[in-house]
Amino acid sequence: MNKKSNKYVGWVVLFPVVMLTLTGCWTPPNPNVQPAGQPGLIQGGIPVEILQDKVAVESVDLARRGIVLKHADGTIKSFNVTPAVQNLDQLKVGDVLTATVKAELSVYRLENERRSDSTDRSPIQNVPCNARVLKVDSSYRLLTLQFTNGQDLTLKVGRGIRLEKMATGDGVVMQSHEVSKITLRKP
Repeated sequence: MNKKSNKYVGWVVLFPVVMLTLTGCWTPPNPNVQPAGQPGLIQGGIPVEILQDKVAVESVDLARRGIVLKHADGTIKSFNVTPAVQNLDQLKVGDVLTATVKAELSVYRLENERRSDSTDRSPIQNVPCNARVLKVDSSYRLLTLQFTNGQDLTLKVGRGIRLEKMATGDGVVMQSHEVSKITLRKP
């Protein structure tokens, strides 16, 4: 065997060992860490659209353009329906559908599940956080959240959102406002 083929065999044997060693060093993000910095609002009013897949209609109010949807985990939420939704009058209780929901996020840096308001003199208050920041990817403008039920959701956010100020473990308050699109599912 020549030197060149010995070198090749060495790399073929060594490469998998190196790769297995490096993969053992990776740890998944942990949303339960305490982020560094002062507690407080990082950014509020972050507009996002979230796809609610396979939700059942609990009730429809045509006069007020309201709808109540039940998720697979049993949670029930009420929404207003934008005028862009043309098929609201076709919905019946029990229909299963996909709905696109417009929501707003507020991201807080918390200290022991608590935050203070905008002034340092204000009392510390509890924040009803329903998600945590799991991962921030500034290059692709992605924010990955983990909800209290353990589900993860990755959202693409606009350029005006200060992702560089957000970190794993920050608390997120999500307020869902209105349904902007409804797609009925055929049985």
